[in-house]
Parts: sequence; structure tokens; C-alpha cells
Amino acid sequence: MCRENGQKSISRAITSWELVLAGRFWLLNYWCDYIEKNQRHNITEDNTWQQVLAFSGCVHENLEGYDSEGAWPCPNR
Repeated sequence: MCRENGQKSISRAITSWELVLAGRFWLLNYWCDYIEKNQRHNITEDNTWQQVLAFSGCVHENLEGYDSEGAWPCPNR
């Protein structure tokens, strides 16, 4: 959805995240605001897009599931 050569424009990525993650990712508004202000290039599907989806599914509102020492922000399932 909204994909061009494995990348999403910033506005398309944000729109897609809002559609897919609304009510499921408690940091969604903060994340989208951060991307709008700081992201300079398109969102790559294999990096940012997939990582945000994975992060939203394994880190809870109380940050349970977050591993600040890990190379990957979520524990292995």
C-alpha cells in the first residue's frame, strides 16, 4: 500500500501508519510528529517502516518489552 520502489514518501508513510496503527500504537502521534519534523528522506520499507510496525506490536504503554541494550528495540519472540 502506498509503496514506490520499496519506499514511502514521508506523507504517505505517516498516512499509512495512521491507518494501520490507530488505536494500537500509543506513541503514534509522537512518532508522526517526530518524522514530520526530522525525517529528510523517504521511509524505506525494510528499515523504518517494518521496525515501527514491529516496535508497536511488542512495546507496551508501560514500556514493557523494550530492551534499551538490545541491537533490536524489541525482544525476540
